[in-house]
Amino acid sequence: MTPYSDDRICKGSLARVYWPKTLTEVDGCFPVIRVVPITSVDYSVNLFDTIPSSWSRSFELIERAKALWSQLPHRMQALFNEIFWDDQLFRRYVCIPASINGHHNGWGGNLRHAVEMADHAERIALDVSGVSNDLLVLAGLLYNAPNAEGYHWSDGQWALASQSDLSESRRSFQARLKTLRERRPELLTEDKRDTLWQILFGSHVGRGEWSRQPIAALETEILSLADRLSCTINLRDQGGVL
Repeated sequence: MTPYSDDRICKGSLARVYWPKTLTEVDGCFPVIRVVPITSVDYSVNLFDTIPSSWSRSFELIERAKALWSQLPHRMQALFNEIFWDDQLFRRYVCIPASINGHHNGWGGNLRHAVEMADHAERIALDVSGVSNDLLVLAGLLYNAPNAEGYHWSDGQWALASQSDLSESRRSFQARLKTLRERRPELLTEDKRDTLWQILFGSHVGRGEWSRQPIAALETEILSLADRLSCTINLRDQGGVL
């Protein structure tokens, strides 16, 4: 309860709440001193901390996602927040499945797959020199993000209208990331920007191509392995065909 109102504070927006030193319940509510809308991207906010229970009740998964974001360098955290400050895009990222009839095909499957990929990639890279673990975690979290806008809610379930929707979603995400790269080039070094771009939008690099494309070869191979491992384990747990 507060005697003040601000039209910028609405469903889906983020705000800071200033509480009194002593909480006192009034008619089932707790009065606050002030509520201030956060009107621009705040790099200190762990967006996984803001997920409402209506989006996901997989609290253990959310805790794992929060920990992955927290271990990223500040500039990579800033990049993630720049991408997902749009609450509708972030909601889709958290809630959509990773596929319709395949692996991680339930509510929130995309986030579960992303977290598993980041976890697997870290473990695979433990004894591999010359790779950026931070970049692997960021790429794992973003790996399926280009598909987020390709899904829509229909008849009580997530649906993918056509393959063209998925292609358009990937083009939209690519344009969003390209604009961000141009606007905030300091968030990633040139090498890491190129590597992330190749992982998210390029073809997987085969072993025979390592000598021609040394920058992203190992990272791409590790993410590809992590992707397949997450998919295979999930299909096994579903009782599906491997």
